[in-house]
Formats: sequence, structure tokens, C-alpha cells
Amino acid sequence: MQDKLSAIATRLQLWKAKAGDVDAAYQLGYWYEDGNLGLSKDANEAIRYYKQAQQLGHPEAAEALRKLQSK
Repeated sequence: MQDKLSAIATRLQLWKAKAGDVDAAYQLGYWYEDGNLGLSKDANEAIRYYKQAQQLGHPEAAEALRKLQSK
């Protein structure tokens, strides 16, 4: 049941980010960075979503992106 809920949450965030939701983009960056909610760790995807969140004006995205790129 948890896997199914995680998949639904992930799909919802992907849909919202595609529609330009700043918080969804940031959340996806975080999930890809840490490998949360059934997503495999993927630094490139994390960077992609953090950049999107930064461009949309998320206040924490630039710092998250800087930290990830400095690893």
C-alpha cells in the first residue's frame, strides 16, 4: 500500500512541476537528491528540478543546488 501511495505522490508532484508549481519542483529535487518516495537517487534530475524551482523563485532552491553541485 505504501508503494502505491508513494507512486501516486510522485506522479502528482511530476504533474504539478510540469505545470510550473515551484514547490513541486523543489520537492522533486529533494526526492531525487535523497532517493525518496520510490525515486532512485539521481543527481542530474535533482539538479534539473532545483534549477526549475530556482527559476520559478523558490527561496531555498539556489542553496540546495549549490550544495548538490559542490558534492
